Amino acid sequence: MSIAVSVPLVPSRLLRRLMRGFAGLCLAMALACALGWAGPAWLPAVSAVLCLLAGFAVLRASAVHSRARPTARTLDVVGPGGLVLTVQQGMGRTDRLQVRLLGESTLWPGLLVLRLAGAHGPLPALLLCADSVPPGQFRRLSMALRAVAARPAAEAALAGASEKYYQNH
Repeated sequence: MSIAVSVPLVPSRLLRRLMRGFAGLCLAMALACALGWAGPAWLPAVSAVLCLLAGFAVLRASAVHSRARPTARTLDVVGPGGLVLTVQQGMGRTDRLQVRLLGESTLWPGLLVLRLAGAHGPLPALLLCADSVPPGQFRRLSMALRAVAARPAAEAALAGASEKYYQNH
């Protein structure tokens, strides 16, 4: 069975909406703390300022990602366990990075949190929601990444079993 998949990646609208919703909750909590609606709180003014700062920081991060220069990204699962991340900056240079999937990655049915490492060390986490890839591609990518993640564990188990066999015979 071939696990080769090539998927273009786009920014997730769902993740952007979740960020803005969280920022709205932080700002609402800041207002509640400032007006005393949050109930008895230890240093309500400090709590209000911290919530206000958190809300504006998340709104700023969401706005920065919305206005960022468009980059074309593609994730390729090639061969037995190979991953290639391609990043094209506008019409400029294209970087193809041979990466590996780290053990801290999380592969859930609706969200993939990919911890990747290249030749020069770990890369920032790559969050992929179902709307980050073309329709129908999320499941294929998820299954291919599960196969890549299971490969080192299967190889280690096989190596351990064969080592035990040769020790006993």
